[in-house]
Amino acid sequence: MPALSGWMETAAVNKAQLAAIKDWGRQQPHDLSRITAPTLIANGDHDRMVPTSLSEDIHQRIPNSTVVIYPDAGHGGVFHRYQEFIPTLLAHLDT
Repeated sequence: MPALSGWMETAAVNKAQLAAIKDWGRQQPHDLSRITAPTLIANGDHDRMVPTSLSEDIHQRIPNSTVVIYPDAGHGGVFHRYQEFIPTLLAHLDT
């Protein structure tokens, strides 16, 4: 039953990752206002690991930040939408 074993391991890893994220989410927010570098926050609107609301929250707490949310993209939104992301990143790096 190698296929079942692999699936169970994957499920266990996913469960552990979600538990770690949940625990991290219970921490007091860090003071992101101390970040002085221009910051690009990029995410997919279907990200189950980092919901759009968290990207927007980070954006509000980092001065001089820009947020880009890619539609129909998940956690690897910058990879799913790389043709849009690369020009955005290059423009950001020029600032």
